[in-house]
Amino acid sequence: MKTPVIYWKLFVLLVSLGKVYSQTTNNFPLVNVNDSSAGIDVGTQKTYTTRVRLIATTPSSTFVPSVFQNDAVNFYQQTLGGSYAAVTGVVGTSGTSSTGQLIVDVVYNVLYSFTAMQNVGITDNQVTTEIGTYQAVIDGINDFGTTLKNFYVFETDSSVFVFSGSSICSAPGTNCTANTVCNETLSGVTVMCISACKKGYCQNNGTCEQASSATGPTCTCLSTADVWFLGTTCQTRVELWMVIVAAVLGFLLILAAIILACCCYVTKRRKKEKESGLYLTSEKTTTYTNKGYLDTEHGQITKVDAVPR
Repeated sequence: MKTPVIYWKLFVLLVSLGKVYSQTTNNFPLVNVNDSSAGIDVGTQKTYTTRVRLIATTPSSTFVPSVFQNDAVNFYQQTLGGSYAAVTGVVGTSGTSSTGQLIVDVVYNVLYSFTAMQNVGITDNQVTTEIGTYQAVIDGINDFGTTLKNFYVFETDSSVFVFSGSSICSAPGTNCTANTVCNETLSGVTVMCISACKKGYCQNNGTCEQASSATGPTCTCLSTADVWFLGTTCQTRVELWMVIVAAVLGFLLILAAIILACCCYVTKRRKKEKESGLYLTSEKTTTYTNKGYLDTEHGQITKVDAVPR
């Protein structure tokens, strides 16, 4: 009789594992919400923060931010489909290399009109190819710049390169439809409204489900014989030993409360009896059983002569 039950449990387990596998491979069979474009304010700008390293070709070279800015903007205005780029916030930090050469780490921001980028159909791949690699940046500034190359060369080690984009999702005016969340590629231009299930809404391998955009996501949490995941997003892990410890502690607390209540009751009872004069103390009494010494008339003990028989 137990065989069908075992098969049923095995079937449920396999289905559950199948759902988890689907979600870990970015397939969400229980999500019926289509991705949609986020609403973005027309004046929103996308900022890409970049760091490069310059090596001085002459010991007397002095880094001038405006010179770097002019050469850089000549390059960036040729990228990503238009001349709407601006270079701002140029900061150079000087140092010395292991060979004694003067080096300058330059950090700067490149600003683009996000609406203009969308209008010309810029893709994430274009951003990476044109301005998101070290080689593309140093080649571009060298090709379109006029002054910087006379005093500096770029470090060839690409590990010094830093490239990151600002968040459009957190920009003022960006919005998504109800029961969806904003998702973006920071180093690119993709900004979409998607189901929260696709952004890891359910933790600890919980199964996420969202039937439509009219309802929010829900989680079905995994559980085994000795481990359970609880909470709205399966965020709380509970193990069997925790339950046992909690039960023992609860029992001990109840027992301690009972003992304390009994002690309090006894203490109050004794105090009350003492205050009312009913508190009893043990006294020694002597009982005389020899009738020859008992004066029953006066209630006193006297010695009388024995009556001869």
